[in-house]
Amino acid sequence: MSTLLSVELGVLGPLQVRQDGTPVAIPGAKPRAILTMLGLNDASVVPADALIKLLWGDDPPRTAAKALQTHISALRRALGDGLVVTEGAGWRLDGADVDATRYKSAAKAGRDAATIGDTSQAAVRLEAALALWRGVPELPDGQRGVSEKTRWIESHAALVEDRADALLATGRAAEVIGDLEAAVAEAPLRERRWGQLMLALYRAGRQGEALAAYQRVRSLLADELGVDPGPELRRLETAIVAQDSSLDVAVTQHLPSVTRAVTFLLTDIEGSTAAWEADADAMAKALARHDELVEQVVTSRGGRLVKTRGEGDATFSVFERPSAGAAAAIELQDAITHEPWALRDPIRIRMALHTGEVELRDGDYFGRAVNGWRACDPWRRVVRSCVPVRPPSWSSTRWPTTSCSTTWACVN
Repeated sequence: MSTLLSVELGVLGPLQVRQDGTPVAIPGAKPRAILTMLGLNDASVVPADALIKLLWGDDPPRTAAKALQTHISALRRALGDGLVVTEGAGWRLDGADVDATRYKSAAKAGRDAATIGDTSQAAVRLEAALALWRGVPELPDGQRGVSEKTRWIESHAALVEDRADALLATGRAAEVIGDLEAAVAEAPLRERRWGQLMLALYRAGRQGEALAAYQRVRSLLADELGVDPGPELRRLETAIVAQDSSLDVAVTQHLPSVTRAVTFLLTDIEGSTAAWEADADAMAKALARHDELVEQVVTSRGGRLVKTRGEGDATFSVFERPSAGAAAAIELQDAITHEPWALRDPIRIRMALHTGEVELRDGDYFGRAVNGWRACDPWRRVVRSCVPVRPPSWSSTRWPTTSCSTTWACVN
């Protein structure tokens, strides 16, 4: 199989493999476990010994090394010779778009933003990371597999809590209560979640329910472990009883502006006026679903949806990398094409990509690049005069992308 095919790998949940957008079946539990492990350690070498222990535990057969090589060969036959690369006494992936890599990148960006006090951006990045999580990685139940799964489960649990902290810091207490109720039900012994739930309820004006939540966790810990809540929860309860002003949301800090290059993805529904006139109710439902698809794709690719639902049928999203914006455009077109729309004619969307320098100030974007798409007028000029383009800085080898200039691209 040609190594020019772009490969998307989903390992945060049951294994998913796509080549140029087409699902690829990987037969056999052991090859699937190997590919999952390589994806979780994307671009890093996984030693043969580690894979043998993953597949056979502490008592592997004498033929384990040869069997492992056979499984590697099977993966190469299925995915092409260039994806699984031998390096030293192990293997690594080369050129795959792996959800675990995007997850780690978005999580780091979110935590970095939280560290400098940009809680709005922190919430966006952490939500983008969590959107990639589909479940526990598909690994064997032996010691090595369980250890790796536990590491990712703990990472995800901490990320859920970091996101809640970011939302609480941005004054979105009422919005996060439902998520926190689900979070404490999922992991009832994680006291940090109970503290977040108590604080969210208090800030939403529900002091009595905040104190009732403390009694719930107190009874739970006594029944399950025979212990009292930790000192942080006890201090929080005391502060809620006293209505301590320290529990109020801090005044938003105005951060210094930062200039950096980003990529914008702009979308617009083609012929939406006629669709509204033909069947307003069906179009309203279609627009809501369209907005959901845009949000899902953008956040899964580590982007930020700046223009949200309820603001018309055009969207405006931001990505740190051009390749992420292009991948989101392609994935979104695929999702739109295969969605069973309840309209007389299927929805078609026009898209444009633009990369340029912007000024990030107080969580929003400013500068000439933000308004550049109006000057280029992509909806009239770009779509009518497109030529094939693949910017050299983009990692994929087969982008179905076209452009009217060096900076704008449209996807049809």
